[in-house]
Amino acid sequence: MTEHALALEARQWQQGPWQQIPGAVPGAEGILALVLAGYGLNCEAETAAAFALLGASVEQLHVSELLDDPARLKACSILAFMGGFSFGAHVASGRVFANRLCFRLGDALARFVDDG
Repeated sequence: MTEHALALEARQWQQGPWQQIPGAVPGAEGILALVLAGYGLNCEAETAAAFALLGASVEQLHVSELLDDPARLKACSILAFMGGFSFGAHVASGRVFANRLCFRLGDALARFVDDG
């Protein structure tokens, strides 16, 4: 977890909408959320902090690490894709990112979805 995500997780929220966060969700302690990072996806620290606030275990992983080892999907319950500016938001950058995942990770992603 990045330093920013740890700071968000550890901070004591005394005011505003954060008072309404109920805390850990029952059963969430057995959940591993895999939060993808890299290639300009952005918001991985905030996404990781949100899952941690709900009680899930969180692992941030660069997309290239998942591409190199798709078996890492077997250990997680949630795979989080954030919005952002993949590859600097250049023309067709979303397609480049999607193709990279589809061609290198497509079968593993399909199994992950099929396994629920």
